[in-house]
Amino acid sequence: MRIATSILLGLLLPIGAAPFACAQPVPPDGGTQTAANAAVPGRRDTYIRKSEEELDDWQARLLRFDEETKAAARKDGAASWADLLAALDGAEAGAYKLQTVAADGLDDAKASYEKAISELADTWEKARPDDRRR
Repeated sequence: MRIATSILLGLLLPIGAAPFACAQPVPPDGGTQTAANAAVPGRRDTYIRKSEEELDDWQARLLRFDEETKAAARKDGAASWADLLAALDGAEAGAYKLQTVAADGLDDAKASYEKAISELADTWEKARPDDRRR
């Protein structure tokens, strides 16, 4: 939601395109890991890195989309923009869950993240049918 707020504020400011505020969410415990999270093999770290790269790619795509729609009529893309932001929020929540879930919940977190990324891709295709992701 932080990124969505930053983007919307950037759209409202006449200064120009505001850069993405890509701050990593801080878990409620202040960033400490549980022993279960720390003990998960490197496979988890690899998957988390992949999810972060994927989210970075989506954030860049949405930023480009925003810049393109600013040049065009804004009201035509308003609904799809809101849908894209909601889908991105879901994907970011899924990525956060990957980082904070205990080892026994990793498979569920991965499934949740993959579903959210798929929904983001579907939303992108609806908003930009000429720019297919897959």
